[in-house]
Amino acid sequence: MLYFPVSEPPLSPTPDALSRLNRWVLSSLGVSFLVMSAGVFLDTGATGKTALFSPSGVEGKKVWNENNCMVCHQFFGMGGYLGPDLTNVIDRLGPETTAWVLRNGRGSMPDMNLSDADIAALVAFLSDMTTAGTFPQKSWPAQWFPTANKNGDDS
Repeated sequence: MLYFPVSEPPLSPTPDALSRLNRWVLSSLGVSFLVMSAGVFLDTGATGKTALFSPSGVEGKKVWNENNCMVCHQFFGMGGYLGPDLTNVIDRLGPETTAWVLRNGRGSMPDMNLSDADIAALVAFLSDMTTAGTFPQKSWPAQWFPTANKNGDDS
């Protein structure tokens, strides 16, 4: 039989050290994720405004949800990335062109076979969303939180 001399083992972290390092890295990533998530969900937005929906806008929100529009489209940069951001689409295209696109489709957007009532409700919803703010921000640096003016009102 051949015997090989046993040399010193290679220098490597012990399993306990690797386990501690893995736990530390995963814990750090988890805490970072929670902090960032809290920041996103607690941020009131650049304007601090709330979208107030008309009755037809509420119906349009239902049509929006039923047709999963958020899969492709975004509001304030959050949502799907296949279609354009629709935060201020009524300001950009106008209600007539927006209704035409909803009725006929355009580019990668298919004809969704929506009824005239659904299209009118979606246009009302998009009009109501236009009043919630502007995206992207027109000023730099971006104002992340509203500031109080001299009268004490939010601006």
